[in-house]
Amino acid sequence: VGYGQEKLIGDKVFYSTGFDEEYNLMYAWAGIDGESGSPILSHRINNIFAYDGTYMFYTGYDKKSSKNIVGRYNINTDKDYTLYSYSDVGNVGNIVGISMSDKKIYSVTMTKEPENYDDRTAEYRIEVRDGKKGKLLNTLPFVLTGAANYGFLFEGDSLIYSTADSICKIDVNTGTEGKVLARFNELEYWGLPHFVPGDGYVYYETLADLDPDTGFNDYFYRVSLDGGEPELLNAWYTG
Repeated sequence: VGYGQEKLIGDKVFYSTGFDEEYNLMYAWAGIDGESGSPILSHRINNIFAYDGTYMFYTGYDKKSSKNIVGRYNINTDKDYTLYSYSDVGNVGNIVGISMSDKKIYSVTMTKEPENYDDRTAEYRIEVRDGKKGKLLNTLPFVLTGAANYGFLFEGDSLIYSTADSICKIDVNTGTEGKVLARFNELEYWGLPHFVPGDGYVYYETLADLDPDTGFNDYFYRVSLDGGEPELLNAWYTG
């Protein structure tokens, strides 16, 4: 049970129960307070990313329309809705990261395809959509390059994300220009924000070209949410 797809969101655990006869991954939910829950009847789900107390939000694939979709599913009535569709992997319009905050859907969406299959050259923007009907409300005023497909984090009203050379933060309500929290070192080229545990720091990882002096190419840091000098917590070699 689970198939590596378990998600704890709010007071519910969502998990996979296996495949149907057409090899669609099927899901169910249960309450963390012992509530037994029930199967989710949708055959379209790939990834569950949010739950608001009534609706579970997901990305998936609709075989009838042959489209990738963002959908919402009412766990009380088993009603399944398509909010909007998006492009295939590697194409402009593809979604590589998605989350929800304050009833709005934030998706990292490709706006420029990679050059010569080098993912570090791809460009993305963050689209903001209404969580009820999927209507496009706004596109945040900055470009993400390369590392964007490793996701982003929410901390209150702030969105923490990686660019080609730094870890940044932006206010999602005002949409003002992002603030640099930490810049990468000379050999580092890829940033992965991991978590904000509530201690005033964001913890992140960077991938790098091999340092001939240390033999390391993977680093783990924390930096204040106000910005400043990052603190190196660990370093290792990743083959």
